[in-house]
Amino acid sequence: MPRNLSSNAHDYQGPIFWGAKVTLTDGTMKYYAGDKLTFLGVTYEPYLRVVSSPTLRRSLVVDDATLEFLNADLAVSALIQSQAFEGAECVLSQLLVGVDEAIEILRGRLHEQEETEEAVRFRLVSDLDPGQRRAIARDFQAFCTWRFSKPPCGYDPANLSFTERLAGQTADIFSLTTIGKTTLTETVDVHATGDRWVVVTAGTGKGQKRLIKSNTATTLTLLGRFATKPDGTSKFKVFTFTLGAPKLLFTATTGKLETTATSGAARSVTDTGLAMTVDEHKGEQVRITSGTGAGQQRKIGSNTATAITIDAAETDFSPPPDATSVFRVLYASCPKSYSPACEERARNFRFNGFPTLTRELQKAYQPFEQDSGQPSAVSDPGIGG
Repeated sequence: MPRNLSSNAHDYQGPIFWGAKVTLTDGTMKYYAGDKLTFLGVTYEPYLRVVSSPTLRRSLVVDDATLEFLNADLAVSALIQSQAFEGAECVLSQLLVGVDEAIEILRGRLHEQEETEEAVRFRLVSDLDPGQRRAIARDFQAFCTWRFSKPPCGYDPANLSFTERLAGQTADIFSLTTIGKTTLTETVDVHATGDRWVVVTAGTGKGQKRLIKSNTATTLTLLGRFATKPDGTSKFKVFTFTLGAPKLLFTATTGKLETTATSGAARSVTDTGLAMTVDEHKGEQVRITSGTGAGQQRKIGSNTATAITIDAAETDFSPPPDATSVFRVLYASCPKSYSPACEERARNFRFNGFPTLTRELQKAYQPFEQDSGQPSAVSDPGIGG
């Protein structure tokens, strides 16, 4: 049992029940136990089954347990259908009903949902507590397993927006963790707001996006590192994003997040100024954001260098886009290396130990060398949303 128990709890010999307090993603609280009971004024529904008891560790491996919520009267199933459980916070306790004390055993979030007619099974994964571990200070980003574009993920393609904070520049300062230009005169740390991203729009490393940690007048320092080191051909911009970010549309000289069509048709939209790689956007979504046809969104079937054609299973644009239509390409699955939605979600959900986090944390606590020869912050290009 945990330490710091009261004397009553320490000597307790009476009945003990598992109890789970689940805070759903909409803020609703549910209380489940092995039997229906009222404890400390709270009614627990008899839906809980602890399949595997909590495994508690003092290491960089998360604590976990396997729980099932029984679906006897379909109450749990209704909540599952609304996606309320995935990522929900859960506190698993032992209820000492004879002395009215609850002992918290494991606190974390619910993941790896498996549903049958009888029950819904989850893995309860603990919150990691870095204060319990001895390690050097290091910056890293959390990996997540939120379902892409579901409310907890933070990605909302229909309502996402962006603001350009630094116009396009050609780099003459660059390393794996920095990019800049000697003629810039930026206010120190004006971009260190936690929500500004540097985007390499052309040249070596184009398409890379990294969160900004700090800046001097001329140089942006990243929270993490580039996968491909920029050079003197690299062009970059700085953006802030709300509710996610569009996919880059490349021209011959730069990249942009949306563009104005030069023409359109019932099943395609064209900008002759683009220089896309053939079919690089296949399977993604194209959305018309303003002008003729605004609000329409379709799955992409193919693209040429300048035109996007919608998937054969999609209905025609109605009305079709024209030269007034502004469009963007949206991610159809988690963009991995580009997660402003994840960053926004992280500000609303406290840091937690997702199942996919452990490997990256282990990497994060291992120093490695960079151009400067000094240990640096860790960021893997595979962060999720």
